[in-house]
Amino acid sequence: MSAPSAGTGSPPIPFEPIFRWMAAIVFVLLLTFAAWQRFSLPLTPVLDPDSPGYLNPALSQLSGHGLQQTQGRSFLYPVLVLGVLNATGDLKSIVVMQHIASLLTAIAWMGIWVVWSSFLPPGWIRSFFAPFTGVLSVGIYLTGAESILFGLQVRPEAVFPLAAILQILFLMLFIKGQWPGNGEVNFSLALAGGVGAVVFSAAACNLKPSWGFAILLTPLVLGLGILFRPAGQSIVRAALPLISGCLLTLVLVAGVPAALHWKRDEASKSFLAMNLFAVHANIILDYLQGEVDAGRATPEEAGFCDRLRSGILESRNQLGRYVLLGHNPDYLMYFSQTLVQIPRVSTSEERRGFYFRTLFSSMARFPGRYVAKWLTQLRAAAFQDPKYLSRASANLKKLHSASIPFSSAQYPDLRPDLARSLSRINSETSALVSGLPEIVATGPKWLKKAGAAGAVLYPASLLAGLILLLAAPFFFRDHLRPVLAASLVSAAAFLSAMTVAFVHSFDIDRYLSLQSWLAWLTIACWIAVVFSIVECRLRRRFQTAGAAGRKTVNDLA
Repeated sequence: MSAPSAGTGSPPIPFEPIFRWMAAIVFVLLLTFAAWQRFSLPLTPVLDPDSPGYLNPALSQLSGHGLQQTQGRSFLYPVLVLGVLNATGDLKSIVVMQHIASLLTAIAWMGIWVVWSSFLPPGWIRSFFAPFTGVLSVGIYLTGAESILFGLQVRPEAVFPLAAILQILFLMLFIKGQWPGNGEVNFSLALAGGVGAVVFSAAACNLKPSWGFAILLTPLVLGLGILFRPAGQSIVRAALPLISGCLLTLVLVAGVPAALHWKRDEASKSFLAMNLFAVHANIILDYLQGEVDAGRATPEEAGFCDRLRSGILESRNQLGRYVLLGHNPDYLMYFSQTLVQIPRVSTSEERRGFYFRTLFSSMARFPGRYVAKWLTQLRAAAFQDPKYLSRASANLKKLHSASIPFSSAQYPDLRPDLARSLSRINSETSALVSGLPEIVATGPKWLKKAGAAGAVLYPASLLAGLILLLAAPFFFRDHLRPVLAASLVSAAAFLSAMTVAFVHSFDIDRYLSLQSWLAWLTIACWIAVVFSIVECRLRRRFQTAGAAGRKTVNDLA
């Protein structure tokens, strides 16, 4: 007789409902503590140099001048800000909205964990270990300083994790409905999961384009749902979640900006191309110099090459945080005139064409250097600084002292309540800078140790996950669904990191901070999978040994 598979004939777990209730109570207590953390801090928003790109469209609309795109930023976050300001007339409500989004992110996170852990075979790991592992991982996200600091700033980093984690949650629901294991197919659940995944993929990418490649997970999973559809399901029915999601997303992406009369600005036409050029300027310079040396460049182009070299050297004197890149792209974009003094270029379209043409030509000339840059960035994402995984305190004085004043004089027709709010924010910021202590504790002291552990566990989890993904179809078929579902989390982390590696740099703190919650979710998933596999193998061995012992006794009798 063959050994029973894990999950069949498993004895019931004593006190299983109590375990689940205990985990739920701990989560509610964490959520309550996290809410107290956030709302006990000042609700005065911090306005950094990027904030006008997100705040100006709303203030322009509420001044009667229309919803004007600013600095080439995407429309979703400015529309959210507009809705909040229109309803409340107070800039502090932006911080309130963002803190609520952070708490909702934690709830969606636990939703992922409930759905994902249901894929594990029955046993002690699924009943006891997995719930508390999930609560621990979300607790680190909730109580760490990173999500709290993002909530204080007028920028999309505060609400982006909610959209991204909802994409993953709805993909989990699609998997649960489309491939239910031994149960019946739940088409309604699969349809809702597929549509939700497509919509929130688009929302996450609109909020943070650095999510980029991670949206590919949605068509990949929904496409697999078509190829490996359950027996008896037609291809049209299997494709309905993907088709419906795409149609709804198209309506939202095209319809919402049109309904709100979103006005695109000139910067949107060349912002991405200019950013890519600035980030890779050192490689592009060598390509342009090669063209000059080969006699294929005009004197004007040779002059631009010299100016670019000078600009890069100046940016290295203002290197700041850009250690991985070796030059400062922000200096080139915002403080140097180098990138706008291009020969025979006068319009935004021509400038964009020049940026992309030289970028792709340099890629063709120096592919090895681009690959080296990408690998360096991916290494920074995998081997994270522990402080981003579990920062337990914040320098709020420094944060508010960097806040730029935002005058209502720029909007003479602004609603009076918002004009008063802007003036009040400026005065409150000055008071906070003088009154706040240097360091404000936002989380428990053990968070620092958790960050050190996470910095070791994260790359180990990514490696273990890759090995298990390759091995599960052959050796761990009883864990195939949880392994595939956990791979979604790892893939989201990898693909979003690859987007940053391709288009920018992990020298930017917020990119690593936004990777940290994915890191903890990845760690939690793979630890639970490994322990569940060990439990199932041990149970199978004991069952086999027990069956052999009973056979021996029967033979002797």
